[in-house]
Amino acid sequence: MKVAYISNLPFADADFPLVREMQRQGVDVYFFIYVSVYSHRATLVDIPEVYRKQGIFPATVYEEFKAYEGYMDMSKVFVVNSLHQSDFHPANICTMLSLVSKIKKLGVDAVNITWPPRRNKMLLYLLRKKLVFTLHDPFPHSAKNNREFEFCRKLAFRWIPKIILLNDAQTEKFCEVYKFPRNRLFHARLGKYDCINYLAEKYSGSQEKLAELPESLRGQKYILFFGLIAPYKGVEFLLQAFGKLQQKHPDIKLLVAGSGKLYFDESLYRGNANVVLMNRYVPLAQLADLLKNALFTVCPYKDATQSGVVQTAFSMGTPIVATDVGNFAQAIENGKSGVIVPPCDAGALAEAMSDLVEHPEKLESFRKYIASEWLERNGWEEVVTQYLNCYEARV
Repeated sequence: MKVAYISNLPFADADFPLVREMQRQGVDVYFFIYVSVYSHRATLVDIPEVYRKQGIFPATVYEEFKAYEGYMDMSKVFVVNSLHQSDFHPANICTMLSLVSKIKKLGVDAVNITWPPRRNKMLLYLLRKKLVFTLHDPFPHSAKNNREFEFCRKLAFRWIPKIILLNDAQTEKFCEVYKFPRNRLFHARLGKYDCINYLAEKYSGSQEKLAELPESLRGQKYILFFGLIAPYKGVEFLLQAFGKLQQKHPDIKLLVAGSGKLYFDESLYRGNANVVLMNRYVPLAQLADLLKNALFTVCPYKDATQSGVVQTAFSMGTPIVATDVGNFAQAIENGKSGVIVPPCDAGALAEAMSDLVEHPEKLESFRKYIASEWLERNGWEEVVTQYLNCYEARV
């Protein structure tokens, strides 16, 4: 089986362990990652400056990807490098045509993409008969809900022969809303995001202090929110809930770590020394340390389908309190690996957080369950089998 796997940097934390397991199982996989002047920073890599040549190159032209040479075989991992903002710039169009040509010459059996083709990437439809679309979000969350994006999604559902859905909890609704035929729909899941474990070990004891905690948190008990800050994440409800929790537990701190606009009312955190904001990109090695030292992490989302936050936190053994949106209630076993609460309910969120702070034995039980059960069940071997079954199926 020969596969071209094409993805974006934001999905790399899911893609790297998947491609590594494909390699381990003997799949001849060529991995292409888009890097551009407007997208060169994500959970897995922090590229300070885009390589100053347009085209397709070995991923190791970037030092940041060389860090993973001990994690997986990087010899067939490439970057599709773009130096121009406009998707319709002639150089970007030529690069996409080069990618299509390269994949045709490889003679692959399947071309797996992870995003609906848009603008110049619609040239991938020249490979239409071999396309497979891994769909992370069966429905767009509010941050991506716009006409162009939804048009591209619907076009992909119509033109791409096979779709791999990573959220089986919403299968019925997806097929109903999009009138999607069942014989073209396949299921897989996400495994553990063990790149974070690899980097945590690689840089343990590093003199570069990649994983240093903010000074105000050293030796303190804290609750963690991490990831892109956006309105659909519901951070304002977390801040409201934390205000309630503080009344009973003034020694607990809250760390909100991630880039994005602070869209919520600043009165929720201004002047509160127990709320620590790291409003910037957090390197994966540092995130590993933040998770390792946190009491638990919180996903207070107002809407979502699923989130890589679950795989990342659980890979570090960190329990989660999350709202009952999307696939969270299936990904997090309530009372075993974390706690599920209603969305947009600061009172319920505060109560759940307070209960865990007051009962550390529950947190210890969650950590043991994640280590003994979740990590054992969430390897990538079965996931690759699901992907191969899709690639080989006739529709």
